[in-house]
Amino acid sequence: MNDPKKCEDVNECVVHNGGCSHQCVNTEGSRYCACKPGYQVQHDDPNECEDIDECDDNSSPCSHECINSLGSFYCICPSGFRMKDDNTTCEDVNECLADGLGGCSHICHNTLGSFICDCPEGYVLVGNQTCRDINECLLNEYEGGCSDDCKNTVGSFVCSCPQGYALARDRRTCTDVDECHTKNGGCSHICSNTAGSFYCKCPVGHYLDEDFKNCLDDLLPKKMIPVFINLLKDKINPDKKVNEITRAERLELAALFKNFNLSVKKFRDIDEAIITCGGIDTREIYSNKMESKLVSGLYFAGEVIDVDAYTGGFNLQIAFSTGKLAGKSAAD
Repeated sequence: MNDPKKCEDVNECVVHNGGCSHQCVNTEGSRYCACKPGYQVQHDDPNECEDIDECDDNSSPCSHECINSLGSFYCICPSGFRMKDDNTTCEDVNECLADGLGGCSHICHNTLGSFICDCPEGYVLVGNQTCRDINECLLNEYEGGCSDDCKNTVGSFVCSCPQGYALARDRRTCTDVDECHTKNGGCSHICSNTAGSFYCKCPVGHYLDEDFKNCLDDLLPKKMIPVFINLLKDKINPDKKVNEITRAERLELAALFKNFNLSVKKFRDIDEAIITCGGIDTREIYSNKMESKLVSGLYFAGEVIDVDAYTGGFNLQIAFSTGKLAGKSAAD
C-alpha cells in the first residue's frame, strides 16, 4: 500500500500457514485456525487440531459397536446382524431364509442375532441342527404305550395286535375281537367267544364235526391256538375236518409241540428284572464274614455282590445266606 497514512490487513496465513496445523483462516487484523472434518481445535493450543472421538458413549452414531479412527470412525455389527445402507445401523439377519434353512434339517426359528433349529413331533434335535427320528417303541415301559406290539415309523409309531384282537379308539390298546358277532364265528350252532379266539359248541344231542382250527382247545392255551394254526397253515388246512387229518399231518403238529422255538425280542424293563449281574468282586470279600478286604468294617450281601444264578430260589438263597452272615459279622 503506498499511502503512509492508511493501514492494510496482514494475511498471517501466507507465512507457514499462520502456524496452524490444518487450515488457516485470515480475518481483518487477525486469523484463526480451523480443522478438517473429524478433527477439532485443541483446548490448550488453538493452533493444533486433535482427532474427534465420534465413538464416545454419549455421541456414538452406531447402533451397535463403533470403532474410532484418525479423523473418522466406522461401525461394525455383531454376528447375526448386517449393516444397513446408512453404514451406522445394524439389522438382524434372518438365517432361516438362507438356503438350507440356516443349516437346520427340518424347522428353523429366527431370533434376534441368531436362529434356533426345531423338530416336528416324533423327532429329537441332535447337535443343535439335525433332527433324528425318535423310536417311541423304546421310550415307554410298555412298547411305546402300545398294549401289545409297537412298530416304529419315521416320525411316529403304530401299535398292532395279535390275531384275535383289534386296536381300540386310542390306537394303543388291543381289545378282544368277538368273532361270534360276525356270522356266528362260522359255527353251525353255538359260538363261544374267548380272549383272542373262539370255539364252536353243539347243543345237547349233537356232536361237533370239528375243523382242525377248532380242535386244539384241550391241547393249547386259548391265545396259543391261533399261533399254532398260523405256523402250520402251509402244512395243515385250518378248515380241514379232524377225521381227515393224515398221520403225516399229525406228526407235523407233534413236531411243532416238541420244537416250538421262540426268539427274544427285547429285554423287559429293569423294574421287572428277577436278578441283576455285576457288583463287588467276590475276590475282594472275606467269604467267612462277608467283610470287604479293602475297607475294614464294610460288609456286603445279596445282589450288591457279583454273584447270580438261574431262577428258582437260588438267588433268594444267596441273598438270605449272605445277609445273615454279613449282619452277624457286623454285630460281633
